[in-house]
Amino acid sequence: MITKVWLKNWKSHLNSEFEFSGGVNALVGIMGSGKSSVLDAISFALFGTFPNLNSKKITLDDLIMKRPQGKEEAEVGLEFDVDGKNYTVRRKVKKDKGTVEAEIRENQRLVEVNPSGVTAYIERVLQIDYPLFSKAVYSEQNNIDYFLTIPKGKRMQHIDKMLRLDLFEAVREGSVSIRNNMEISRVEKMRMVSEMERENLGNRVEEFRKGVEENKLKVEILKTELERISEKKDRITGEIQKAQAVIDDFVRTEKDLERLKASISEIERVLEGLREKTRNLNKESLLIEIKSAEIVLSKLKSEIKTERDLLDKKRVEVAGYNTEIRIVENSIKDLERLGDKCPVCESGITIQKKGDLETVRKNRVEELREGANLLVAGIEKKKVETEDMEIKAHRDEEQLLRSKGLIDQIADMEKLVQRLDEFKKQNQDLENRKIYLELETKNHNIERLRLDLQNIVSEATKHQVDLFHLNRMVQKDAAILADLEKRLELFIRYKFEVEQTNKNIDDLSKFTQAVKITQDQLREEFTKTVNQAMSRIWNSLYPYRDFEDIRLVVDGDYILQLKSGEEWIPVDGVASGGERTIACLALRVAFSLAFIPNLKWIILDEPTHNLDSAAIKNFSDVLSNRIGSFVKQIFLITHEPRIAEDIDGFVYRLERDKAVNGVTQVIGL
Repeated sequence: MITKVWLKNWKSHLNSEFEFSGGVNALVGIMGSGKSSVLDAISFALFGTFPNLNSKKITLDDLIMKRPQGKEEAEVGLEFDVDGKNYTVRRKVKKDKGTVEAEIRENQRLVEVNPSGVTAYIERVLQIDYPLFSKAVYSEQNNIDYFLTIPKGKRMQHIDKMLRLDLFEAVREGSVSIRNNMEISRVEKMRMVSEMERENLGNRVEEFRKGVEENKLKVEILKTELERISEKKDRITGEIQKAQAVIDDFVRTEKDLERLKASISEIERVLEGLREKTRNLNKESLLIEIKSAEIVLSKLKSEIKTERDLLDKKRVEVAGYNTEIRIVENSIKDLERLGDKCPVCESGITIQKKGDLETVRKNRVEELREGANLLVAGIEKKKVETEDMEIKAHRDEEQLLRSKGLIDQIADMEKLVQRLDEFKKQNQDLENRKIYLELETKNHNIERLRLDLQNIVSEATKHQVDLFHLNRMVQKDAAILADLEKRLELFIRYKFEVEQTNKNIDDLSKFTQAVKITQDQLREEFTKTVNQAMSRIWNSLYPYRDFEDIRLVVDGDYILQLKSGEEWIPVDGVASGGERTIACLALRVAFSLAFIPNLKWIILDEPTHNLDSAAIKNFSDVLSNRIGSFVKQIFLITHEPRIAEDIDGFVYRLERDKAVNGVTQVIGL
């Protein structure tokens, strides 16, 4: 039960507050006084929306007061009791921002503050969501006969949506669509299965598989044969290499033997010449002669050195004579230039004295020249003697060298004899090796080996060509086999899928039928529940006897009917507005009892707009005296004060001076 509602800056309400009780609560006032705004506030507080907002006829900013003074935010809230618990919900709307605040408290304890979370929490508590609330509880202004305003043929769609039976219809239609798609897929796969059956895939796969295995076996046999041939080829190649090595060794041995024989011949020739030269020589006597000659030559060289030293000394003496001669000659020249005085003592010098001095000096020059000439003559003689000695020494030295050369030749001859013996031994060894290699070459028979190798290579080449073609064939057949296996696998899968699809189509058909049956059963159960509720309340709501019962039937669509005698008449065909209104009220109460049996709320906004005075009086009597046993709380919006005269709950009159865009005034009655 809703116990309190408040509105702040909500449309024309500056700060309005209402208390409500069980039974009928009424808001009375002229058009535009703000009555419907209260019901919109109740719906918004509970679910964050109401019909005009949900259909986007207005925006959240339109809810904030604009006149007489614009506000920046609006707030609505309400208190309600469910199952012994008290709940307080509040929502706030800010300009250009939408719903920015929301909260709900349970027994004063804050339990949720997120706007969507608050809505979800209330839906769990009330066990109803906005779509059901807007159809089963909330009758919009002048819209109590909402059911009758739905075009014929569309009522089932609307009511099924309230019942959530539209979900069954969606499932059924989806199932039919899926079944059709499955049928298309099945037909296509059956066509492919038929084509594949004609291809005889199983036998072809087996044939190709057998062929591939046989060719693989041949490949392995060829590989084994090639390995054997390769081993034989390696063995023959090794033998050829060994034979070639023997031949090469034989050729080298022949060349070495030829070179050695040539060397032996050359040594024998040289040795014969040396023997001829040294035939009459005795090495020991020759050595004695060489020793004696070396002594004589050494003595001669010593004498030559002595004579050379003496010559050098005499040359020095000659040089001394020549120097003195130049000095004396210079003094004679100086004397000729001398005057009457001595340049040293400055004493006088006579001509006689000068002449005597000049004579003495000239005589000295002659003596010196004579001595020098004698020395030069001796030097020339010694020079000739020394040169003769040097010539003899040179001849003796050459002879000595020749003698030594003979000794060396004798030594060389001895070495050549020794070397000749060695070469002869090597020659014998090479002769023996040549004989051995000749035998080895004959044993290897290299030409036969080369012919065998050529045959082996030809055989290997043939096998390799065969192996290449076999491998190509295996690859080709394997590719075909893989494709056939894929097609066979696809065939098996498609065949299974066709069988499975047949089963699925059958199951889906059964499921679709079950959904349809369930949908019909639920619809039947719903109409049964609604009809039971309407039958219980009809006599209480409608006091006359011309229509004794009411029902909702399904005949391709929902039809609301009134019973007159034995005949059931569609309410659409009833002319009286009062009868239509009572019938629609009974249907709405029944909907409320069927959909939300624990809540038992009804909100009616201007339900009497097409009723005459008698009908209004009857409707007022129904609300005041007859409906209370079926509905716990009713909210009534009306401009008819007569309806509110006998109401047992809270009644408020709402007033507003629209001429000055005044705010709504709330007056309790």
